[in-house]
Amino acid sequence: MSSNKIIILLQPFLSHNLRKRLCSKNCSDKNETAKIDKQVKKESVPKAIDEAPEIPKSITIPISGDTDMSLLKEIPKDILRDRTAKISKPSRNVMQSGTNNLHHWQLTFDTKERWENPNIGWCSSGDPMSNVKLQFTSKQEAIAYCEKNKFRWILSEGITDKRPRRRSYRDNFVNKRCRVSTK
Repeated sequence: MSSNKIIILLQPFLSHNLRKRLCSKNCSDKNETAKIDKQVKKESVPKAIDEAPEIPKSITIPISGDTDMSLLKEIPKDILRDRTAKISKPSRNVMQSGTNNLHHWQLTFDTKERWENPNIGWCSSGDPMSNVKLQFTSKQEAIAYCEKNKFRWILSEGITDKRPRRRSYRDNFVNKRCRVSTK
């Protein structure tokens, strides 16, 4: 392979000055060619992952109110046949600060074709709609979406938001409930 072909193959990786030096015939010194090789290696190494731009975890796409969301045509009819959508509020997180993700309604589909894997004992499913969860800001939006796409739906209101009674930490050690008089 001639040197011109090598330079043509390396052109995307080499800077303009390096190409000039490689193409010049004055480059007979071994030290100079070693320096050029080091520069070529530095420039051809990809950037570190830390320097890459950050990709957002979720993207919100705003849709104006007059946008027509037509029927879903990409989903095969046999997947949505005999399927019921469940509209509900997500369950509360069991941690102490568990009210963050409760301000929306979610639409989930019932699961079909579920079986227990005999090797490990895990539940498996061949249903592509079993993991789909759609989020809506209000109950009316979720119902309108189901009616527009001709889904059968069930509304699960659940328990109303009952706030626990605020107590201080010292209430855990109050002995008035279990005090026994020794006199």
